[in-house]
Amino acid sequence: MAVRPARSSDLDELVELRLENGRVHAALDPSVYRVPDGAAVRSHYAAELAADHDERTLLVAVLEQRVIGLAEVSADPPPPAHQILLPVPSAHLHLVVAADVRGQGVGRRLERAAREWASLHGLRQLIAGIHVDNETALEFYARRGYRDHATICLADLDAASA
Repeated sequence: MAVRPARSSDLDELVELRLENGRVHAALDPSVYRVPDGAAVRSHYAAELAADHDERTLLVAVLEQRVIGLAEVSADPPPPAHQILLPVPSAHLHLVVAADVRGQGVGRRLERAAREWASLHGLRQLIAGIHVDNETALEFYARRGYRDHATICLADLDAASA
C-alpha cells in the first residue's frame, strides 16, 4: 500500500469513498448526516484536484492501483483577535477508508501521512470531528493520541421549546 497526493485520475474513487462514508454516517445518525448528491461530490473533488492549495490537501491510500482510503487535511484560519481561542496553527482531518479494508492499517497510514503533511506546513494540531456514537473511530483516534477536547451541543429549533 502506498500513500500519495490525490490525482485527477482518482476522481471516481474519491466520489465513491465520500458516498460510502455518507451512507455509513447517515445510518449512524440520520438527524445529522446524509448521503450527499453524487454530482455535487464529483464537482467538489474535481475543483479540489484542479486547484493548487497550500492550506489543504487530499491524500489517498492506494493498493494495487485501487484507491482504498482518503485523508482530507484543511488548515484552519487563526481565530480573530477578539476571540478567546489561542492562535495555534491547526487543521481539520477527515479520514475515509473503504469498508472492505478497514482494520488493515489503512487509516493508520493515512493519519501518519496527514500528520507529516501538517507538520511540513507549520501546523501544530490536527482536529478530527467524530460523532459521539462512532466508537470505532473514537477508539482509532484515541490510540493515536487524540484526546476528547470539546462537546458540540445541538438544538433543533423546529422542535418543541423546552
